[in-house]
Amino acid sequence: MSLRKLPQKLIQALEGAALVPAPEVLLRLMRAVEDEGVSLADIAEIVNKDPAIAARILAAANSTAFHRGRPLTAIEDCLQQLGLRVVRTIAVCLSVQCVFARQSVQARIDLSAFWYHSLLSAELARGLAQATAYPRPGEAYLGGLLHDIGELALLSALRAEYAAMLALSADGESLSALELVRLGATHADVGAWLVDQWELDSQLADGVLFHHVTHAQIAEADWLPRIVWCANAAAVAGQEAVVLGQLATLLNLPEGDLSTLHAQACDRVVQIAGAMGIDIAQVGNRTLPVAEFPPTAQTVGAADIMLESMAETAILQALQRDAYTGRGGGDMPRALCEAARLLFGVEHCAFLLYQDADNALSGKDVAGQSDIFAVMRLALQSSSMAVRALRERKAMGSHSGAELVLADMQLCRALRSEGFVSLPLVRGERMVGVMLLGASVEVQGRLLGRENWLQSFARIASLILEARTSSNPMQELSSALGREQQIRRFSHEIGNPLSIIKSYLRLLEHRLPEEDAAMREELGVLKEEIDRVVRIVRQLSDTSSTEPGSSIAVNGVVSNLLSLYGESLFESRGIALQLSLDPRDPVAQGDPDGFKQVLLNLLKNASEALDEGASVRVETSATMVHEGVRYSGFTVQDTGPGIPLALVERLYAPMTEAYPAPGARGMGLSIIGGLVKHMNGKVVCETRQGEGSRISILLPAKEAKLGGAAHG
Repeated sequence: MSLRKLPQKLIQALEGAALVPAPEVLLRLMRAVEDEGVSLADIAEIVNKDPAIAARILAAANSTAFHRGRPLTAIEDCLQQLGLRVVRTIAVCLSVQCVFARQSVQARIDLSAFWYHSLLSAELARGLAQATAYPRPGEAYLGGLLHDIGELALLSALRAEYAAMLALSADGESLSALELVRLGATHADVGAWLVDQWELDSQLADGVLFHHVTHAQIAEADWLPRIVWCANAAAVAGQEAVVLGQLATLLNLPEGDLSTLHAQACDRVVQIAGAMGIDIAQVGNRTLPVAEFPPTAQTVGAADIMLESMAETAILQALQRDAYTGRGGGDMPRALCEAARLLFGVEHCAFLLYQDADNALSGKDVAGQSDIFAVMRLALQSSSMAVRALRERKAMGSHSGAELVLADMQLCRALRSEGFVSLPLVRGERMVGVMLLGASVEVQGRLLGRENWLQSFARIASLILEARTSSNPMQELSSALGREQQIRRFSHEIGNPLSIIKSYLRLLEHRLPEEDAAMREELGVLKEEIDRVVRIVRQLSDTSSTEPGSSIAVNGVVSNLLSLYGESLFESRGIALQLSLDPRDPVAQGDPDGFKQVLLNLLKNASEALDEGASVRVETSATMVHEGVRYSGFTVQDTGPGIPLALVERLYAPMTEAYPAPGARGMGLSIIGGLVKHMNGKVVCETRQGEGSRISILLPAKEAKLGGAAHG
């Protein structure tokens, strides 16, 4: 075969293409990065299960922003290089892209067959590498996992056009022939081009490029491409003896060994699919993604605006939380760059910060970017577009028609791009600097058409970068956002409802045609929850800013929240949910939003702690008695592992200046305790390791005093 160069038009379409991950694997990754008890090895095991996620991690870890030494091909090494904060940023951005892109266009994408084939090829490649004493079995695994990554890239870049090509193709070979005619390159060419962008010193790109060549051609190749080719062929052929015999000969293996490896790999993938919750029952011999895109909408509706707003809030809140948890913020500029790559589809980013001493822009204080930025100095009076964007307080593109000066051309070269967008970073009247986003003409047009996104991102980036220059960056960041306790509560609390609402929107999509009374009621509850999130964002206040004396219809609130969250938190995960409502309709005194947050935190904690087959029981009561006082409230009881006693203490300890960062284990319990205390209530917790926990929330009821001893 002859090596093909990708047509320039195709490269432009691929720039910024967001690879589509399997949502089940992405959900598992999201849970892992929020669990402080999970190791990098655990996270690496999850990343290794999905081609799109693995590709993103490899690309980020080998970018100049993070790495300049020996190229990294082991996923665990990549995670170590990136750090958990950046990995979390990647996971958040990928999840928002996955959920909201599908919701906004209502695209139907089934990756189960593609995922099964990729993972089976990876397992086979690793087994073949070990059987043939190939010295880098992990690299062989990645070759098998990523060999069809070009299909995902083309699906993202060309959407309906490529979906139609997939529908016309029976297998990888027929798809390649169709791609060559219509696109001038195959998905193997595209996949190899993507891997080449990572500049790896390995044969990984060759394994991707050559996986559809002929038997005679691959026999002349080196060992890694040969292993990947055989793994792909064996995954397609199944247990067909003739094919397995030919493949075994290629690798100098006994035929029976390959048959055994195939059976073991199949068993392994079935186990992984079951653990991840991926349905592969209908996969059969199909290996290609199945996708269908509706015609592009001509107008943007209110639902699209709401989805984009929620996506923006989720991403920016995650960046804000990570900024707060960073001690000194040394890697936050790199995390911002990685978020920009995922959000805006740009590969190269850089910062030039304002230096007050000489009234100029320079990148000398920003780690992880090309040396040219460190030595570059642009006076504020310069006619460079980068400086003009800051002076005029608006984003500018290098292809806007204005003539570029030599400094701008240097910036293009440093960004390895034909052009760039300069995003001004300001805090009030103070100039922080500019963020430079390397982008082609087409990408610049798309970027400048998303002004709201750019402005929101710039606000967070400005805050983070300004805090880095302070002698006490954490105090500076807290001062900019409000008191530390307020921000901790804000950062933690906004994450819970948004993450669950995002999950629920996926379920809601399949139920929208049912226009019955029950659905209308659920939509009403959903609207209330979105409104509550908006109030949390706007108020930025702690519990002392609310009045605890409102009446709360306990049964109504509990049943409404469970109708909204019960399916996504429990039923979809195989956890039994039981609800017992007190027929006496208990009424409590307190803050309705605080009451909802307490219940929501307890439900979310239970969901995250329980495995399939466990159960949760929620019970309301009008006659909960503690020290002679009658309360109304509810109890959440589960059959999980039990809450560690060290964390139970957080229920009774207020958040202090020394409290751990947002997202740390036990913070949700501290917030529960603080909210209940503010409402003059009580929290009673019973926990037994290995048997489960029972938490009762007692809030004042009308006519609360009892005349004499009481039992409860």
